[in-house]
Amino acid sequence: MLVLILVTFVATLLASLLGMGIKAAMNSGKPKPNQFAATAFNQTVLYQFPNNGGSNNLPMYLSKNNQQSGPIPAEQVLNLLNSGQVSPFDMAIKQGDTQWQPLSMYFAVKQTY
Repeated sequence: MLVLILVTFVATLLASLLGMGIKAAMNSGKPKPNQFAATAFNQTVLYQFPNNGGSNNLPMYLSKNNQQSGPIPAEQVLNLLNSGQVSPFDMAIKQGDTQWQPLSMYFAVKQTY
């Protein structure tokens, strides 16, 4: 009986360690949350202002990790996005807008490599 309990314990421990090893291996190539290098499917994406007139100069508010900040000049937000300090999936809103949306909706893709 003691042998059966010991074998079960060892098997459970090994399965748990193996599962953690697989999870660590799967996450090893993913960007860290604070180092989101604006990558998607191993491609780096750079953003630019879209060609929509004067709305590019309007300040923006950002929501990252449930913390809001702003107003931030749109040029500074673009720099934060291209440097990977904010994610294209972080939520944003411009002055005058009524709905928060992903930051990538405010900028056009400039280059993918």
